[in-house]
Amino acid sequence: MKPFDEGADFLQKGLILDFERGNLLRVCPDGTIQIASHGTKFLTREEIVKIYGEDKRWEVTDEYCKDMLVAWNGTLADLIRTCLDYFDMPAALAFARIVDSIDLEKGSPQEKYSVWPDVLAGLIAMYDRSLFASNESRYFKGLKEDPQKFIYKCDQKVLDWLKELKKQRKTFLVTGSHVDFASLTAGYAMGPKWREYFDVIICFSKKPGFFTLNRPFLQLEGIKETDPITFAEMKPGTIYTQGSFSELKAFIATLCKKEDPKVVYLGDNLIQDVFTPNKHKNIDTIAIVEEMWAEGVDYNEDYEILRSNAWGSYFHTNGDDTLWEKIIRKHSKICVPSVDVLAANPIDHKYESFDAKNHASCGYYPHDPFE
Repeated sequence: MKPFDEGADFLQKGLILDFERGNLLRVCPDGTIQIASHGTKFLTREEIVKIYGEDKRWEVTDEYCKDMLVAWNGTLADLIRTCLDYFDMPAALAFARIVDSIDLEKGSPQEKYSVWPDVLAGLIAMYDRSLFASNESRYFKGLKEDPQKFIYKCDQKVLDWLKELKKQRKTFLVTGSHVDFASLTAGYAMGPKWREYFDVIICFSKKPGFFTLNRPFLQLEGIKETDPITFAEMKPGTIYTQGSFSELKAFIATLCKKEDPKVVYLGDNLIQDVFTPNKHKNIDTIAIVEEMWAEGVDYNEDYEILRSNAWGSYFHTNGDDTLWEKIIRKHSKICVPSVDVLAANPIDHKYESFDAKNHASCGYYPHDPFE
């Protein structure tokens, strides 16, 4: 088995896995395939055309670019997968290496692959929420034993900013992690009083469905989920699980004593935290995209793993925007590489936002990484 470091340069957020062909794809906003690899071997333009046609298009990615939720739990979930965050980004490398090993064993590329079910089983064996308490996951076990290896400490300026924000606004935390895992990571990053920075905390939110479905919140006894609860029964300073944004907003409205409070949502998963809440609930979002540090003029070597020499810029290829650049511009108000950028300014600081009708508008802060 090759060590991870030997393939780290192959990784990039947002790669689309074509399960049956064993390919990985980077696409334009309209679905045109910009770059592709078979396993870890990059394909030439001629090879892409041979597979996907002269226009370098595939009806599956065309449909995906119109609404990315069709590949989450929808009609395309059995055909493609997009690796969007640190938890599943390495799965792209595992998928590609398995394809390589099959081709090597068989002596040539195959007409059809069935690799993804095994990769998915591996992800579940690491990340299933029940495994944190049972200590059966090597990932969770390693995290508990050596958290500083995996988690950055939050800068005091960010904590002060959050404290001031909570004085002036109502704040909430929505995470897909279960309460035990969330408590460990937040406690290490933000300190033992991390809960005090938020008026309410939602764990195991099951995004993106959190923004599209109507599910009740569940109460907790320790880490065990118990009875459902309505927004009218919810209490500030409490942790709940699952639920929906509609119920959360109704609860926030009671705290604000406003019928329709304005909501701004920050997140780093461009489908779960930017595209879905904006498209389906018309929520103003702020995109957290660390690739700005990796590619911009303020290059930070801490983000070297996000600087992919293999796939090129996360935002542009040969003058064309990537799908993710479009999502950022269309579905977020501004884009920052970390919350530290926001914390450097007062709460009432005014930012110029993206303008969907004017591509020259810049909502990147501290500044456009491509100047």
